[in-house]
Amino acid sequence: IERTEEEMKGKLIVIEGIDSSGKTTQLKLLQDYFSKEKIAFKTVDFPQYKTSFYGRMIARFLMGDFGPLHQVDPYIISVIYAQDRGTAKDEMFRWLSDGKFVLSNRYATSNMAYQTNRLPARQRSAFVKWLEELEYEQVGIPREDIVLFLDVTVKVSKKLMHNEDRFQSYRKGIKKDIMEKDTNYLQQSSNTYKWLT
Repeated sequence: IERTEEEMKGKLIVIEGIDSSGKTTQLKLLQDYFSKEKIAFKTVDFPQYKTSFYGRMIARFLMGDFGPLHQVDPYIISVIYAQDRGTAKDEMFRWLSDGKFVLSNRYATSNMAYQTNRLPARQRSAFVKWLEELEYEQVGIPREDIVLFLDVTVKVSKKLMHNEDRFQSYRKGIKKDIMEKDTNYLQQSSNTYKWLT
């Protein structure tokens, strides 16, 4: 059930950044703070690899099942990422209407950073505009109130990836997905996050 911005009593806080930039750590710190202060909150984590049909498709994309990164059209994969968020929108709107804070590990801005940078510079502004229409109007997810971008260098990101002692379930034991393997792509994504601000 969609509701207008005026009806939203809660706030949607999004944590963004390139892979292994500390998003999960910062989310946990926010959760601990909200719990300590007895502030009502809920947490969402995108993509939803285990609980969403679209999340499972994203896992396949990241493992290379649909081909190398440069062969997968950014428009097509963006629709899948957006639909994954769409499966959680009713719950998110309900939480926000109830006055809860919603903490999100990644959100629409991930689509904007990771997919926009794969297009020629002259096409990027139009693509971001298209993504905004896709995410907020066509799929109808709630707009975020604030996005916290963790500006970590690719060098630090790669070091943190290397130090991880567990891998996300979608990787099936493989250390890095097709995005994480590409240092240049991570740098471009970082640059695009900054361009979006």
